[in-house]
Amino acid sequence: MKKLTIVIFLIVAGVLAFFYFNQDLNQKEEDTTESPLYSKIVTPTDTGTWDEDNSSSTEQQEESAFISHIQLLPGETFLQTYEAVLANHSKQDQMDDQISAIKKTGHNNIFLLIGIYDAATNTYVRSAEIETKITKFSTFSLSFIDLIGNHVNSIIYTGFSDDNKTIFQAYQPSEENGVFSITQIASLSTEGTYSIQEPQRSDAYLHGTATGESYQIWEYSPDPGSNTLDQIQSVYSWNPLLNTYEKISSRKITGNQINSQELARILDGTTATFSKFLSGIWYKTTKDADGQRYIFFNPDEQEVICFTDETQEVYSWNSDWMRRYGLSMTAKNKSTTAITRQIDTTLVATNEIIVVVTDEVRMDITENSLWNGNYKKQVQKQEEYIEESINTSIAEYLVASETPWTIQDEYNVTFSDSTWVSKNGSKTISGIFITSYAFGTEIIQFRSLYEDAILNGCFITKADTSSRQDRDILILQAADITTAGLVTTGEQIFLERKKQ
Repeated sequence: MKKLTIVIFLIVAGVLAFFYFNQDLNQKEEDTTESPLYSKIVTPTDTGTWDEDNSSSTEQQEESAFISHIQLLPGETFLQTYEAVLANHSKQDQMDDQISAIKKTGHNNIFLLIGIYDAATNTYVRSAEIETKITKFSTFSLSFIDLIGNHVNSIIYTGFSDDNKTIFQAYQPSEENGVFSITQIASLSTEGTYSIQEPQRSDAYLHGTATGESYQIWEYSPDPGSNTLDQIQSVYSWNPLLNTYEKISSRKITGNQINSQELARILDGTTATFSKFLSGIWYKTTKDADGQRYIFFNPDEQEVICFTDETQEVYSWNSDWMRRYGLSMTAKNKSTTAITRQIDTTLVATNEIIVVVTDEVRMDITENSLWNGNYKKQVQKQEEYIEESINTSIAEYLVASETPWTIQDEYNVTFSDSTWVSKNGSKTISGIFITSYAFGTEIIQFRSLYEDAILNGCFITKADTSSRQDRDILILQAADITTAGLVTTGEQIFLERKKQ
């Protein structure tokens, strides 16, 4: 009986051992099975301020930009990935297609690999390749816009070539019998800039029941036969018969006459000199429906702030490069780092520039070109919305002494040129300001990236010379500028400074 028990025990133990070791062997085989290799670049976390509500989705978008699901070949180095819907996918297929920017061994220029998602195999099929003329990736920009109005986004890239020209090329995706292909529909280059003119499309187009009007491409280039700031404006329009964009008009835009020495001082060929020229606040010469637009260039802090009377967008100034009559830069939104903006500035006069903005947005947001236009330097002159000339007495009063101002004995505030910095313990907050007259009253407007900034908004200013003889006191009364006049809101802020 004992022998039978021992035999049964050994049999059971042997079966259990067999399953255990067999499972372990299978697990090892699965671990060693070759899986698809994806190129990935790890980048430092951006130190800018993040919007907590959008941080999670932004981090995912940032991470996806540095993962290529397109199989790379030997000698190819991955740079960045862009997601877009390029092919016809079923409603159940929610995956985007991908374009990967790469460099190849032996080539200085950038190549674009187009990967179309295949739901059947859950892979990205390497379907097309574009060889660009761009060599510096910092100048490269890729966007997807329905250029010709057929509800299919064109692939558009811009950038700087080795011969210092701006390249603009567009490709139209198509699919026939399940085979994906692309056709070049625009190939342009200039020493100037390009912009896409977007006319209002019909409701039928917006509902997908009709095609829309095609967009035009405007080119601004220096006049080759002139030593002044004259420009040639060329307009390119879509020709459906030739299946390409062709030039339909060209005209000369006479530039302002600038003294040759002054022109040489601003345009000496270095980004440092032109950045210094840009430094400060510029206002758009035409008003939009949402109010006056301003751009603040701050090369010292490597920031660009685009703001209106109600909103502001703060960008980190990442890279820049000179053109013949201006400077281009790339900037990344500090609160939504998935948004990268290219800002092209062109000299028009010693106090005026043309700004062309191109947004690279890796999310479902309509491109907005309302920042495009002519801008003039914020100086002592009359603006359209005020009754008297810009006031500088308040600005001079604020910076007249090195002694910092105090607010409620808690904040120390210092002013310099068009910027301000407040300190409360270990916390430091900064921003910009402009001074002016509105409806015959002195006002000062503050802007800051921080919502909890002690100085933010529009204020009526009044110096108090009677309360305390040992201190300078400036009273700030919060106010709104309306068509009927200034309307006071909120409480007063008292700026105090010891007299020297």
